[in-house]
Amino acid sequence: MQKDILPVLILLIIVVIAWIGVSVYSGSQTLDINPNASSLTKSIKASFDLTGFNDFKTRVSALPVSPTSFTALNTTTTSTSN
Repeated sequence: MQKDILPVLILLIIVVIAWIGVSVYSGSQTLDINPNASSLTKSIKASFDLTGFNDFKTRVSALPVSPTSFTALNTTTTSTSN
């Protein structure tokens, strides 16, 4: 009966030693937080600035070929070349 308990006790002692080792190691580790973290996590504006979008629309409308016409030309060219 005691020979059956001996491997269980040895395994239990190994697990307890490993548990204590991991516990001591994880307790000694520290997490360094960037002091500028609050400035990096500021919230996004609730309103959308349309000036950049309107400038983009103006530049697109000034192109010699519209993007949809260019895409149509590109798809017909690639389909006929195959």
